[in-house]
Amino acid sequence: MKTSLLILALAMIGGSAAATPNTPTPAPGPPVPLPAGAPRNIGCMPVGAVLFTIHHGASWSAKGDRHASSESILYASGAWTFDGVLATGKAGRHATGCMAADKVTTIMHLIASVPWTVTPQLTECIANPDTSTTYTPLDKAPYTRAPCGADDLDDKSTAALAQIEKLLDAATAPSTPPCCKK
Repeated sequence: MKTSLLILALAMIGGSAAATPNTPTPAPGPPVPLPAGAPRNIGCMPVGAVLFTIHHGASWSAKGDRHASSESILYASGAWTFDGVLATGKAGRHATGCMAADKVTTIMHLIASVPWTVTPQLTECIANPDTSTTYTPLDKAPYTRAPCGADDLDDKSTAALAQIEKLLDAATAPSTPPCCKK
């Protein structure tokens, strides 16, 4: 047995020494399928600069109930992630994808073209808001929208925010595969 292995090893060494440098490399095999939900565009990975974040926060209500929350993140590459937390506190829907380049360019233009001036409101709110939404654009101060209006955002930025939110919400919305539509 040892002799057979030694002969095989010597044959392999001798065979590799006899190979010429011009030996053609074998053709690559078929592409490896990506896991379900993985971005199909390798350049569209959720890494690098975060272009925009929408965090739908939750707190405990006066009745002691917890509300669901979620966070959508858009990267400058066009990749997006969505992570939800159920009212029970357990992980909810998780999704990733890639936004079309023209829509990413639109969002980048909207962020750059408005002042994004956040003014803290000086009045106190008696109500205890159960939820709030925090918007964080690239290189700008975060803005939190709450039922009592904790902060004010200038009018131009408010209009841009509505467009950005619509684009990001459409991208991260759950989809039903063609096989399962009713």
